[in-house]
Amino acid sequence: MLILSNKVENRKTILANVLLASIDASLSFSIDEFESEKLLSDETMDLVLRKRRHDNVEESLILGLDSEEEIRSFSEHLNIEIKGEKCYRLAVSEDANCDHLIYEFAQCYLKLQPNHCISIYGDSFFFLEDMIRLESKGGYHQGWCFK
Repeated sequence: MLILSNKVENRKTILANVLLASIDASLSFSIDEFESEKLLSDETMDLVLRKRRHDNVEESLILGLDSEEEIRSFSEHLNIEIKGEKCYRLAVSEDANCDHLIYEFAQCYLKLQPNHCISIYGDSFFFLEDMIRLESKGGYHQGWCFK
């Protein structure tokens, strides 16, 4: 999963939006002491998002928040445009096997940041309008992000 934007953003702002969206989506999140020290560095800062589903299965993903330097550096190689504008990767998770968690997070995150985009593997791109349309057609269903 990628969080994409048409502009470089401060990691504190990205972190605040991710945490607010996580709370709104009823996800738990954690940042260990070592990762919290990276907030002001140029290293990727990892946080863990978790959701226990109604069937008692827990989904989790590690979301790496890029520093402004990393955002600029990585975007030199990222060749994605959204609505005719170059995209910057603000955050990344290597794992997209938790599609229910991603769906709920994307719903809440894109309400906070409607100009951003959530991408799955750089193949599927979801904007707020897409999430609203999915909700109007019944909401989450398994494999939603690949159809």
